[in-house]
Amino acid sequence: MFIAIDGIDGTGKTTQAAKLVKRLNGEGFKAELTKEPTDGPIGSIIRSMLSSSAERPSLLSLQLLFTADRNEHVIAYKGVMESKDVILVSDRYYLSTVAYGSAAGISAEYLKLINSIFPKPDLSIILEAKPEIVMGRIDRRGQKEIFEHVEFLNKVQSAYRSEFPDAVFIDATKPLEAVHEDVYAVVKSFLHR
Repeated sequence: MFIAIDGIDGTGKTTQAAKLVKRLNGEGFKAELTKEPTDGPIGSIIRSMLSSSAERPSLLSLQLLFTADRNEHVIAYKGVMESKDVILVSDRYYLSTVAYGSAAGISAEYLKLINSIFPKPDLSIILEAKPEIVMGRIDRRGQKEIFEHVEFLNKVQSAYRSEFPDAVFIDATKPLEAVHEDVYAVVKSFLHR
């Protein structure tokens, strides 16, 4: 089973994905955590571009890099993604490329097309919070990335809603443990279908 946890920056995706995997493993499931951008060579390039003030490629080129990194990710995890015995939880997936890219003015249809070769998650969970709230979290974290601005994050959040209406949306403004319980309830319900 393959679960993608997504949402705008600062909603707690990384924390919630890690907590979910830990809890699933503690309850006797076999769960594994992965993330995008990956720790591979392309993912490392992306992270350096997002956080530095160095010259960056165009926004389309950046989304193509995310897609290239995803290709390496899927190659590495394809067997796990398709396994009936393992629950793979990804901190971000192609939903981010579509939401962030379309918010930047790139065709959502094009972004979906170039990502259509990748396995679709069995369950997509999108964490939501007002950008004004997550900016406080981002500010406490320190260095901002290029997409971390209220106006842009509002566009991204709208894009998640319009492009992925079948995803499960969870309020990430609640306390961390309450968000975890909401995420876990969705996953548990999905597992028992």
